[in-house]
Formats: sequence, structure tokens, C-alpha cells
Amino acid sequence: METKGSKKAGPKRKQDDSQSANPSFGMGDRFLTLAFWWPMMCVTLGILIMTEIVYPLSDMVLRGMQVARLACECLQFAAVWLIFAGIVVYTWDLKAAGHKQLVAMATIMVAVSIMIIIFLGSFLIQAHGKHDATRELALDVAIGFRPFIRIILVLLIINVIVKAMGVDTGEIVMLLAFLILGIAFAISGVLTDIVSHVFIRIDEHFYEGEIISIYAGREFQVEKINWRTTVALDLGTRAQVYIPNRALSIGDTVTNLSRDNGRKIEYEIPLLGGLAAEDLQEIVRECWALVMASGEEGYTFKAADGNTYPNQLLTAKSMVNILSMSEASGGGEFAKFNLRLQLWGRYFFSNPPPWQGTGQAPTMLEGWSESPRLSFPRKRQLDWKDGWFAQIEHILMEVKGVVEKHSSKHIVSIKTT
Repeated sequence: METKGSKKAGPKRKQDDSQSANPSFGMGDRFLTLAFWWPMMCVTLGILIMTEIVYPLSDMVLRGMQVARLACECLQFAAVWLIFAGIVVYTWDLKAAGHKQLVAMATIMVAVSIMIIIFLGSFLIQAHGKHDATRELALDVAIGFRPFIRIILVLLIINVIVKAMGVDTGEIVMLLAFLILGIAFAISGVLTDIVSHVFIRIDEHFYEGEIISIYAGREFQVEKINWRTTVALDLGTRAQVYIPNRALSIGDTVTNLSRDNGRKIEYEIPLLGGLAAEDLQEIVRECWALVMASGEEGYTFKAADGNTYPNQLLTAKSMVNILSMSEASGGGEFAKFNLRLQLWGRYFFSNPPPWQGTGQAPTMLEGWSESPRLSFPRKRQLDWKDGWFAQIEHILMEVKGVVEKHSSKHIVSIKTT
């Protein structure tokens, strides 16, 4: 005999079974309707329009303008989240998917955007007309806003869908924790590169466009300082290289050639110990005359390549003298004298020779802004080399002729120091 209570239990079980088989997971018919997903779809579309259309257009307009690009990145980041908040308010629906998550995200990111705008205003007031590490580092961080927005959007979509379907996220979180732990061990060197990037910017080791020397004197021109690597042009091979930032910050010694304040080269020329005192004096006197002649007004010389160059030496600082001498093993006689040529250059990386071309002299490479602090013409950093090495070759050949004229034997070798 069935009781009254048992009659009511049957239909209730049947209703529960039908709900468990319903693909809407207890959300009713709204789960499969456009209205349920409408707020999420609108904010997704708004963010994609900003990141995939507006951002690339701004890159084309502001290419090479660092301060303007920094301001644009910050303002666009704020605009994205203000539009996000406006869409959330406009499509307000307490029963829509991810309503709480959207409101929370809008509140947090609008607050962050306001802080960024305040920082931008303070920065523009304090750093106007200056070139410091803060601007470079701030621009590097601002460039990361775009991937950050995309990552936030993907995580938000996943979170909204998982919550709407009522899926238990405990196991997913645990798997993600192990995944993040494994990634952390795998990218320990990458984290060092990222921290080194910060040190490079703050300590102002070098900037884009400058020439540095590392790895036993190899010369590189910096093209781009990224978070993990520095992209540079190897001036020896003319090939593009990618240098880990840790090698430029906590690794090998880095010489910034673009910030030099002079150029000096020394040669030690061995002279035979059997030279008479008069011959030795004549060698020094004639070598001095060769160097001093370069300081005469209108001086030019014809190099071995057939080109004629003006004086490349800073004659007043250059020197010629007997540096040292050594005794023969038997005693009573000198084995050799060392004649030192100390030559100073008139032009160098940060001080190129006068512009000989037509029109206005180029001052910077395309895409690299010329800073007030480093006002040297970056595009002409290497203009001194041809004339300098041509004159060094010319002087050494003349000196060799002087030495041979006063010596009974040829010089065995020339040692460069």
C-alpha cells in the first residue's frame, strides 16, 4: 500500500533526473540564449577592437616617438578598461554569465588605469626634456600592456565559462600549480635576463643605437633591448646577434664605445741596439717631424687606397720618444731600444669628422630617437675609421723608411700595444 508521502517522492525524483540530463547544468533555458552571454560577448569584442585594430594603427603613427608612444600606450590601456567598464554597466544583467566576475574585473582595472594615468602625468611633468632610465623602463613596461590585456581576456573567458557550467575548479587549480612550478624551474635563466634588463635600463649601460664592445673586443651596435635578449649588429660580420641580457649586466665587461671622449693608439718599434747615438737621435727627430707636420694648416695626405684625407691626428697630444731599452745577454752592449709612437685621434665614435656630403648631416638612425643627453650623431659614429686608419698606415710606412735609412739592418717586427 502506497503512502501519501511516497506518491510525492516519485515525481520529484523524475524531475531531478531530467535536470541532471539537461545540458544547461541547472541554468535553465538561459544557458543557451544570446542574452545570457551578451555582456561577455560585448566586452570581448570591445577589447579585441582596441588591441587588434587601434593599437596597430597607433604604432604606424607614433613609430620612433618614444615619449608620445609611452603616453599613447598608457592612455590606450586606460581606454580599454574604461570601455570595458562602460560595456559592463550598459549590458547590466544580474542573471547573465559572469556578471560578478565582469563587475569585479571592471572595478579593479579602472582603479589600476587611474593610477597609471596619474603616473603618466607626474612623469611628463618631471621628465620633460630629459633623458633618463625611467622613461626607457616605463616604455618597456608599457609595451607589455597589450599581451597583458590579451592574457586577462583569455583567463576571464575561461573563468566565466567554468563558473557558468558549475565545474569544480579544484583539480584544475592543482594541475596549474604543478605546471607553474615546472615552468618556474625551467625559466630560472629567463628570470635572470629579465632582472638584468631592468639593471641595464636603470644603470644606463647603453641605449639603442650605441656601439658596445664585449667578448674580447668584438664590436656590436645595439638595435633593440628586449626583456630577455638584446638584439645587436655584429660590426665584424654584419650579422644580427641575440645577446642574453645577463651577459651584458652581470657577465662579461661591457665597454660603451659610443660614450668615448678620445682616441689613442700606441706602437712600440724596436730599434737595433748597435745604432750610433747620432742615428738614434735622427730617427727620433725625423719621426717627430712626421707627426708635427700633420698639425700644419691645410695638411692632407694621400693614402694607399688613392684617396686624399685631411689630418686625422690631434697633433698637440701625440708623442714620439724612446720608451725603454734592454741589455744584451753578454753585457756591455744594448740589445735594442724601443721607440714609442703615441698617436691621438682628432675624431672618434662620439665626435665624427665634419660632414662632407650634400645637404644637412644625418644625426640619427631611423627609429632611434636622439636624446638630449647623448646628442652625438649616431648615424655617423663610424665615419672616423677610414681616415684614421689611413693616416696610421701612412705614418707607420714613413717611420719604417726613416728607421731603415739610419739602420744597417731591417727591423724585425713591430709590436702594437
